[in-house]
Amino acid sequence: SGSNSNIERELDRAVDSIIREIENTIRNKYKIKDKIYRLEKEIENTDLLLDKLTEHELLIIESRYGGRMGKKISYEEIENLIPMGKSTIQRKHQEIVNYLMNETK
Repeated sequence: SGSNSNIERELDRAVDSIIREIENTIRNKYKIKDKIYRLEKEIENTDLLLDKLTEHELLIIESRYGGRMGKKISYEEIENLIPMGKSTIQRKHQEIVNYLMNETK
């Protein structure tokens, strides 16, 4: 009977360990789901903000950060795409970045 109680205690410990592991896994799953939800909301909010930009403003942002084109381009290259001078493009770029930063706070 002494060996039965030792075996039972070991089984209890093993079961408790498995239960703790399952609880931790479930907790981590919900944390990850929450992070995904928050990221999806941030993406949705960013998309809404980007929708408010004009065609030229969107082109400037996408060009400078790789956007749909997948490649960052210089202000000089942007100058060839839209009818604005380099300094105007740089100023617009900074205004857009400031706007986006203020709206996402």
